[in-house]
Amino acid sequence: MALSVALGKAGFAPETISTEASVRLEKVGDAFSITRIDLTTVGQVPNIDEAQFKTIAEAAKENCPVSKALKAVEITLSARLQ
Repeated sequence: MALSVALGKAGFAPETISTEASVRLEKVGDAFSITRIDLTTVGQVPNIDEAQFKTIAEAAKENCPVSKALKAVEITLSARLQ
């Protein structure tokens, strides 16, 4: 949702945005912890180039309330246009 809002504010109207999250769960000491989250985002956005899309997507990830809440976990993002 943060990406859709960010694209709209930048003057782009996304047709579709799809994001998958892969969560790495590892044993740390005696307990299990989420140690990394890898996001893969694919968007159909008219009139935007790949570099602009990636820049806006990365900014949206950094400012997303969920990403902020999970700052203790490494979160990566792979964003591309379809």
